[in-house]
Amino acid sequence: MSQNIILKNKEDDFILSLINNNSNKIIDYLEKDDLNWKYINVAITKNKIRILFSHILSSYISKIKQDHIKKYIKKSLIEYDINKKIYLNELNSIKQKFLDENIDFILLKGLAITYKGYRDFGDLDILIKEKDLLSASEILNELNYYYIKISPKNSLSKKELNDITKQLHWNNEFGFYNKDNMLLIELHTNLFQKKYIYVENILFLLNKIDMFWNNKIFDKDLQCFKLSNEDLLILLCLHAAIKRALYTDNFALRGLIDIKQVISKKIDWDYFTEAVVSLKITPYVYFSLQLTEQFLSINDANDIILFLKNKLGKKEQFIINIHNKCFYSLIKGSIIYTKLYKFLLPFVLGKGILNIIKTLLFIDYLFPTKLRMEQIYKIKKNSPFIYLTYLINPFRWIYLLLRRIVFKI
Repeated sequence: MSQNIILKNKEDDFILSLINNNSNKIIDYLEKDDLNWKYINVAITKNKIRILFSHILSSYISKIKQDHIKKYIKKSLIEYDINKKIYLNELNSIKQKFLDENIDFILLKGLAITYKGYRDFGDLDILIKEKDLLSASEILNELNYYYIKISPKNSLSKKELNDITKQLHWNNEFGFYNKDNMLLIELHTNLFQKKYIYVENILFLLNKIDMFWNNKIFDKDLQCFKLSNEDLLILLCLHAAIKRALYTDNFALRGLIDIKQVISKKIDWDYFTEAVVSLKITPYVYFSLQLTEQFLSINDANDIILFLKNKLGKKEQFIINIHNKCFYSLIKGSIIYTKLYKFLLPFVLGKGILNIIKTLLFIDYLFPTKLRMEQIYKIKKNSPFIYLTYLINPFRWIYLLLRRIVFKI
């Protein structure tokens, strides 16, 4: 097991004691009444656990000496009940519209994790197929949801803004915001973006998106499809190791709580470990599981953590230990270890030198993926005729270049 997380202040310790239901510590802290509640508010908001925190703390409300904290708890839980109803109503509206137009979709995370529990919601994440993106966006427009840029990419061309399908060769995440109810819907055509965004090399997984579609299960409560428990755990582990990682400014304890919640359900560990290894994502899944174990304790997964650790090389274990040290507190990371991890990441877990060479030689432009060629020439990527597009593509580049020079388009 990697080096344990060290908590440097009592507020972090109190928050984690609460999440882990350590009654003795919770009562002790509340009786001493010397906590910095402003810090706690910042920490639980940043870590997206305000609702869960308030729900658990409500069981100890008689021990709380400050009235404004009691009011905060009650207000948070009332807001949660109202917001959850809004989310469920919007999900039902979208679900019916999608069904009417024969649009397949899978509900990702959020409501699919803790439908009956207390969890902070930021948006509704919905997985759709690329062919349905335009139809799905039109349906959301009818429901007063309009496209907004949520990708970290610095800029989008006019064509990409006017026709979001033009982004599909690099982007898999499209946000639609409703000003009336202030709800964000994110349409995903894959689990992560393929280009520009992440240094980590997860292209092999992204090319296996059909596996996640094939394994989907039906949720009787929500009356829609969601990821299987094993695939959901894979997605959550990737989020915690990449999108919400310790070395980023986006780390959120909620992700680890989600992992523990899913592990508490029935998991086919044989399938899970086989999938993780075959998808070449062992370092990320191992990192997230061992981090969850350090913060929250997940005894049911100890054997799996050890199994995955034994699959790692020395360089991978070394950089994961560096990543663990990026933690400083629940509201900020270690400056030194964060910069060190960012420097080492491309060479150990990322695309490294080969990616730099590919970029310099324009390999991705000269030889795009089959998926990209399918989007351009409307020929199925599994068709043998897809290879003919690589012969045609240079002439396409010449045409585009001449059009830009002559017509300045």
